[in-house]
Order: sequence, then C-alpha cells, then structure tokens
Amino acid sequence: SGGNDPIAYMGIHGVSDNVLNIGLGRGLRDRFVRNNGCTAQNAPEPRAGSRTHIITNYSGCRAGYPVVWAAFDGGHTPGPIDSGGDGWRTWTSGEAWKFITQFDGGPGPTTTTTPPPDPTTFRLRGEGSGRCLDVTGAGTANGTQLIIWDCHTNANQQFSQNGQALQVSGKCLDAPNNAGSGTRVQIWDCHGGANQNWNVTGTGTITSVQTGLCLTAGGTGNNSAVTVATCRGGTDQRWAKA
Repeated sequence: SGGNDPIAYMGIHGVSDNVLNIGLGRGLRDRFVRNNGCTAQNAPEPRAGSRTHIITNYSGCRAGYPVVWAAFDGGHTPGPIDSGGDGWRTWTSGEAWKFITQFDGGPGPTTTTTPPPDPTTFRLRGEGSGRCLDVTGAGTANGTQLIIWDCHTNANQQFSQNGQALQVSGKCLDAPNNAGSGTRVQIWDCHGGANQNWNVTGTGTITSVQTGLCLTAGGTGNNSAVTVATCRGGTDQRWAKA
C-alpha cells in the first residue's frame, strides 16, 4: 500500500496495459506527487493509436524528490517504442538516463559513467520508396520543403537528433503551425516549439508532437513531396536510419 515517505519517482506506463491497468499506475504516481510535495496536475497522455509518448515533469517537488510520468500508447511492455531491428534507439533509455544522472554528486574517484552511444548523423530512408528524406535543392532557407530522393551522402540528407528535434542543414524539421493532414513539411530556424518536436517510434513512424500526424512520403519516385498525414501504418509512413 506504500507509505508517506518521499521517494524520487519515475513511472513509465502504457495507456492500454491489460496486466497493470493504467489506473494503478496513476494511483502510484499520485501517491508520490503528494509525498514529495509536488503540484498536482492532470498529466496528459497520448491518444490510442498515436504510437507516441508524453513525458510530464511535475513542478513544486521537494529538492531531490522529483516525479516524472511517462505515458505511452502501448500495453504492458515498452516494446512498441523499443528498437525493432530498424536502428531506432528507444526513448526510454535516454529518459531514464536523464532521470538517474540528475542525482550525480560529481565525478567519482574510481569510476566514470558514460551514456549509451548514439550515431552523430544519419539518413532517413523511406521503407516504401527506398529513397531518403531530402531538403529540396540542398536549400538552407527557412521554408525550404522536404522531398524524397536517391540516397547520397550530401549534407541535405544528413540528420541529427537533439532531444525530440530532427536537425538538418543547420535548421530543424518543421511542421508549419496549424498543419493538417497533407501539409508539406519544411526546415526552419530551430526554436524548440512543439511543431519542431517529433516522436520516433520503434515501428519506424515519425509523428509530430504538435499534431499527432505522421511524416509521410507522397510517392515513391524522386522529388515526391513529404507531408504530415493521418497515421495509418503504411510503408510510406515508415522510416529507418541509413
């Protein structure tokens, strides 16, 4: 039944967990919200079918006793967002690392801990087309749109991941504000807004945090437009690091 002592707490729970119902997870979380003196709130959770996750860092907690709640669209395992053979690194390892290392008191006398390795740059190859996500004409101006093109090693296909931002050509992958299904994606100066945050899932889909729509190739040939569109799991919406 737990107690009243404060404990630094991170909970990761699937909203459709049929073994430990999400209600049990919320109850345990809320106990530590109270025990740790955090400000209560209704933490957002992803909608069913979105294949995304939402992380809430509670405010007002006692020093040294944070509460973090990570809800994901899935069941009793984080498998849907773990590596699935396509090269993606699960988001859970990075978030757990961030939570644990906040308690470091400084470098130890005999041991050094290093984070898990991650590729510096990568291309994003469409499963349906075999072609790579590409900044049109190697442009670098705000508003330059994305297409697919034969994979190469030039800078306009070299992406890096910074948190939930996908960066290329010194800009960020950007879904225009108020984007709907079928809106072209572009590059723009990085500003950290929700329209520049993306959830990369273990199934290969890349979804906009702001809209919940999936990064989608509009065809299979060179110069096919890339948009955000309603997620349906097709090969035109699945991408792999290459």
